[in-house]
Amino acid sequence: MQTVELHTNAPEESVRLGSAHGYSIHADRVTIHAELRVDDQQPSGEWRLELWAAPGSSLGPSSSLKVAEVPLARLGASGAIEHVETSADALLPPYGRDYAMSLKLVRRDQSGERTVDASSYPLLERFAGPHFAQGAGYELHPDGTVSLHSALLANSRPLGNQSGSVRLELWALPAVYDGGPLEAQHGHQLASAELGTLAGGQDWPGPRFRVAFHEPPRGRWQMVLVLREWTASGFQTRDFLNFDAPYLQEANSALTQDAAAERVESESSLVNSRSLGSDALPAGALARGSAKQRSSSAAAPKAPTERAEKTEKAEKTEKADKPEKLSIRTASVEELSQLEGVTPRLAREIVRSRPYESFEELLKVKGIGDKMLRKLRALLKL
Repeated sequence: MQTVELHTNAPEESVRLGSAHGYSIHADRVTIHAELRVDDQQPSGEWRLELWAAPGSSLGPSSSLKVAEVPLARLGASGAIEHVETSADALLPPYGRDYAMSLKLVRRDQSGERTVDASSYPLLERFAGPHFAQGAGYELHPDGTVSLHSALLANSRPLGNQSGSVRLELWALPAVYDGGPLEAQHGHQLASAELGTLAGGQDWPGPRFRVAFHEPPRGRWQMVLVLREWTASGFQTRDFLNFDAPYLQEANSALTQDAAAERVESESSLVNSRSLGSDALPAGALARGSAKQRSSSAAAPKAPTERAEKTEKAEKTEKADKPEKLSIRTASVEELSQLEGVTPRLAREIVRSRPYESFEELLKVKGIGDKMLRKLRALLKL
């Protein structure tokens, strides 16, 4: 929560921010309170308050994100001080960086829309929520599937603050992702995996999901792994990782030698993993090394023996990625639905009721009794 008594003066406008205003955030709701000074008998146009966040200590329009907006009802008579306090759904920025916050008073009339007054807050804000606590990555397989994995997921909210449904998504974007609505980035979602919910203060080590992979259109794509959470406003981005190796999609698979080598490199599980150790980069930054360096090193033709070794390693990796039993903690809805006796609806309920500390906790899932529990024991592992 932040409250200030300093603001940008706008003496030429009929309505201005008063001497006191602020905001507070609870889960995915924002409450904005403000004094408004009215200098016109009947201010024309539509008015609203907007709360904005910008990465870092300075407010930059190119990367700022509108967190919430609240419309203002009919304003009072000239000389009045309006006291406003109202709440709205919030579009919270991703985890992992500090944000400079500002409050804007916006007017819309026949001449258009403009900010007539604004004020910035002195303290930087860091938003809590589900995030990548350690490295994460993806691995493509010859059968048209992809493995999405993370070394450790965590929810930094207080104990008892359960997240909404969480999912991993792999996206191909035209440029490096730096937050904001993914749908506005002109990219393509290539894969997704449902994770269920995550309690506040809880960690989830080693989730890994193998799901269908959808090729992007022709072009050179920035690959991004995104952690998203379901809210009242739909799925919102909570954390993300950009990968430095690009994905190249050529028409009719007619790849040149250099392009083919670069694509082979980009499909390596080692290239497309990012560590979050002591030398980690902030969310939205490229991992160490550049795609140009990687592609140039991969451009040399591979000797037959080297290709054979790589094929053998890929086959071993693929076999290792297919465990005999799925885990009730990490299996996706799609994987669970393929088990005998498990309907898609039951699979969704199993994922939605996570986490599990024992098999007996499956009994809390609607549709699972003692008989089904015994059956799942034989098919799954903890």
